[in-house]
Parts: sequence; C-alpha cells; structure tokens
Amino acid sequence: MLAIDINSNGLKDLVLGDVDFPNLIALFNGGTADTAFMVAFDTLFPSGNKPVNLFDFPVPSFVDVDHDGRKDLLISSFDPQLYIPDNYQSVWFYRNTGSAYLPKFTFQFKRLFQDQMIEVGSGSYPVFSDFDQDGLTDLMVGCWGRYDSSYYHEGLLKSVNTGRIAWFRNTGGSLNPSFSLVTDDLGGLSSLERTGLYPAFSDLNGDGAIDLMVGQDDGTLTYLENSADGSSPPTFRPPVWKYQGIDVGESSTPQLFDFDSDGLADLIIGEKNGNLNYFQNTGTLNNPVFTFVTDSLGKVNVTNYQISYDGYSTPCFFRDNTGETRLLVGSEEGKVWYFDEIPADPLAVFPESVDLHSLITPQLFPLKCGWRTAPAIGFLTDSTWFDLSVGNWAGGINYFTHQNPPQVLLGIQTQIHPQQRKFFVYPNPADHAVSVGFSSKAPSRAYQLKILNLFGQPVIQRQVRPGENIPIHELPNGLYLVTLTDPAGKTTFPTQKLIVSR
Repeated sequence: MLAIDINSNGLKDLVLGDVDFPNLIALFNGGTADTAFMVAFDTLFPSGNKPVNLFDFPVPSFVDVDHDGRKDLLISSFDPQLYIPDNYQSVWFYRNTGSAYLPKFTFQFKRLFQDQMIEVGSGSYPVFSDFDQDGLTDLMVGCWGRYDSSYYHEGLLKSVNTGRIAWFRNTGGSLNPSFSLVTDDLGGLSSLERTGLYPAFSDLNGDGAIDLMVGQDDGTLTYLENSADGSSPPTFRPPVWKYQGIDVGESSTPQLFDFDSDGLADLIIGEKNGNLNYFQNTGTLNNPVFTFVTDSLGKVNVTNYQISYDGYSTPCFFRDNTGETRLLVGSEEGKVWYFDEIPADPLAVFPESVDLHSLITPQLFPLKCGWRTAPAIGFLTDSTWFDLSVGNWAGGINYFTHQNPPQVLLGIQTQIHPQQRKFFVYPNPADHAVSVGFSSKAPSRAYQLKILNLFGQPVIQRQVRPGENIPIHELPNGLYLVTLTDPAGKTTFPTQKLIVSR
C-alpha cells in the first residue's frame, strides 16, 4: 500500500498492489482529512501512460530517484516466491513530470539499475573460459531462467521462465580484462524452453574448437558440438539430448576438468542433493567416453541440513600457479566451500579449508554472495592472486579481486525509449532468406542493414526495404546480430537477434 495525494486535494489517496496480480489500483479519497472515504478507483494506474503490468504483487514506492525535488514512482515485485515474479524487468520507473504537489507519472523504463549491471534473471552461473581461443579469458554466464510470461491455471498463478547463456567476450588484455556482451543467448538456447542451464566448456572432439556442455533442471546433460574452427565464430550443431545417458537426478551443474591429469577432460557434476558426481573420461581426444566412478567425489556434501534438505552443489576445480589442484563448491545456503588438498584418489576425503580469502588477498574479508552460489576463479588481473566471481539466485554477479575489477560493457542491451519504433526480422529462425518489418508503420524507404557474427564482424551488409527478401543461404547455422539504420534520419534501431537453422 502507498498513501499519497494523487490529485492535490489535500487528502491521502491509496495505491494498492495485490498478490497474484500484475496491476496497481488507485483509490481516490473523497472524504475528509480525518475520515477517509473512497469515491472512485482506477485499475489501470498510472492511467494514460503505460499502466503497471508487473507480475506479480507490484509494490509502489514514492521517492525522488533523479534528485529534481519531485518524488517519482518506483514499482517492483513484492512476491517472495522463487519461480513466479518477473526477475529481469522488475524495477519500473515512472518520472514525476508534474509538480511536487500534483504528480504526473511518466513511464521511463522497466529495468532501473538492472540495465547497468550483469543481470541474467534468476540463478546466475559464471564460468571463465577462453571460448573464442584468442588467449584471453572470457566470462560466460548461465542462468536458471529469465522471466517470459505468466498465466492462470485452475485459479493459480504460474510463470514461464527460459534458461539461457550469456557470453561476455574479453576485449581487454591478459591482466586487464574488459568484458563486452556479445550475446545474452548463446546458441539460441532460450528457444529450447528449459531451465537451469549451467555451462561447461572444452574441446571434446579434438577439432580445435571449444564445445559446449549444458546441465539443466532435469539432471541430464545437453551437448552442443562447435563445428567451426578455433579462429571462427562458434557454429553449433543440433543439440544432443541426454548426452551419454548421464542423469544425476535434479539440477545438474557440470564442469569439464582433467581430474586424473591424463590429458583428457573428465566430467564432474554437482546436483540438488549437494554431492559431486565423478565421470572419468575413458575415451580419446576425439571421442570422449564418460564412465561413472562415484556420486560422492571427495565425500563432499555442501548441504546444511539446519537450513534445507538440498545442497545445490556447483563445482569449480582449478589449478593454482604451482600446478596444485584446488576446489570451490557453491551451495544453496550461499556459502562457497574451499578444498585445498585434493588427493588423486576420487574416493578419498577432501578436507575443507577456511583459507579461501588467501587466494585473493592476504587480508580476511566477508564473502557474502547471496543464495545458491556458483563460483568461478582465474588469474584475470594478477599473475599471483586469483579473481573470484560468484553467481547467486538473484541473477547478478559478485566479484572479488586483488586489483581493480574489470570493466563490463553491456553491448546490445540498449536502453529503449518506449516510443521508439523497433524493427523485427522474419522468419526467425530462418534458413534461406529473411525480411525486415516494423512494429509500427514506417516509411517505405531504403534502410542500411548489417548482419553480424558473434565477433561483431559484418557477414552481410546491404540496403533493404521493408518486406524485401534478403538471401542468407551462405550463412552457417548459428546466432547472428542484426542492425538497421535509417540513412535519411540517421536513426539506429535497437539491435535484433537472428537464428539461422537448417
């Protein structure tokens, strides 16, 4: 509830949000200063300027966001459920373009502050990998799911979320990284409509290109072979479901790591129960075969039974600058477990260490990272001290470093004015040709179109008119970015994504 004088009659009106509903209701007070009496209501508040439609249970706040002396309206979800509220566009900002005494709320955007940070939805899973094999470590971020839509089923509110993987390419230096967003949907995986996408990277077939392994909520794995060479943008073959029949139950969180130091990437998988599963690679460089060894690697179990019956373990094996193997494991309670003595025997006990801070700085510091943590570690800014990145259920990224934290460039996540016209590409996915159209009526003039690969390199560049066919039969399967510019008005439209699939 928010009590404010909306119509400047000296009486407090009431703005209400309600559980399971996306709108705000304004109740207008026609009583007296000491006896309120509501005489009118508005179910589309703020009326006339994009009413609130935020699933779910929107809570309004009256606060001066832009420091102009006039209080603005902020809306966010008040629902504490894990899988129902919008987790991506969940801070709506209405600027007060009226006065301090007679407010007029004008919609600005839905992602206040969220558009200035890494925010992937619910459940962020960072992984460091030189994905493009340029000698620089990239930041890859999987997520449990980004909010898509809501619906009512037998009187109950349900929501749809889709998992995806973001690629932040390192466009800086070896010890001075700068992470630039290339795509927030690597391989177009959101189209699979699955949740809990946890990425792992390695060249599994010996062709020189980094392949992608993905864990998911149902406990199985999906494998995407990268058919490009190591110097070309990734081109994934169709996904292989339930890869090698591996199923750990629920919430598989894989890592590809050469645990037994035989030159082959083994498979370690965390899961909802809090333990670690170990599958030894008994195949070859060109044909991996993952053979089950134990579901209790190192006797690790990160479940805190005083809090929950679940652990949601997320493994991160790594080697320090002396070549010694170490292990970090995220957990449901938010603690990042550290194991600094790893026996070669996977059935032996890994002793826990309390010296996690010593990897990053000699001083103790609080490591509070939220709930359902997922750690990633590497030498990003210093050749001696590690950098630590930790994801959490809130969808953001915690970053701990001995040096200055890397710059993050959010790339194609352009802030869009609500009145700005947008274009779209159809069909999408496409195979041989595409066309462009507009979300509203547009002049039938020529526009400058560019189709870019994931390295930002133009692969098609030409002038087009709305509805005109654009051949794409020479493009390999994969994800592309499409830009459109109006040469006459010098207008650049928001970037769109295109999936080529045959």
